[in-house]
Amino acid sequence: HIKLSFTDENGEEVERPYTPTSSDDELGYVDFVIKVYFAKVNPRFSDGGVMSQYMEGLKLGDTMDFRGPTGMIEYKAGAGNGQQVRYPQV
Repeated sequence: HIKLSFTDENGEEVERPYTPTSSDDELGYVDFVIKVYFAKVNPRFSDGGVMSQYMEGLKLGDTMDFRGPTGMIEYKAGAGNGQQVRYPQV
């Protein structure tokens, strides 16, 4: 994971982990897939996603703190994807 953070208007640090989606072979940049959770859409989460809304509002040239990677993920060729499909026997 990579930890992204920013300091909010109250001086509090907001930090969230994200998993890169780009390959280690692609040098010079990193990709993430991030869904924006807007405020007042889901009554259970009336404030929405603080980090995703902040990132949605970033403009070219804005910066964030970026730390990592943390953890260890190793992909092995031919090792499958970890999913199994089971069919009932008749």
